[in-house]
Amino acid sequence: MKFIEIIEAIRTNTIYEFLEENSINIKYESIDVYAENYIDEDSKFCFLDIKEADRKKTFEWNGITYENLYTLTKLVDIVNDLIKQDPKMTSVGIIYEILDNILNGE
Repeated sequence: MKFIEIIEAIRTNTIYEFLEENSINIKYESIDVYAENYIDEDSKFCFLDIKEADRKKTFEWNGITYENLYTLTKLVDIVNDLIKQDPKMTSVGIIYEILDNILNGE
């Protein structure tokens, strides 16, 4: 799934429906969000069970490196905080803000 799809689902308060539509059978509170290869606005993302991923920042599986973005609950909090700061912020703006925060070590 794409980063923009995840952010849109959070922005529109449809994350539970998004999880169901994408057959994610992990408890909401137990989801870690990982990017394939590297974290970027165009990266493919996947959801893994926190226990399955063992809270690793990066790991390799089937020749693909996965990099942890955040837990889903933290990502939802970050997106909601950004929207509170600027209700007109677009999903793309939110993505760039998150990427900027990661680059700056926040």
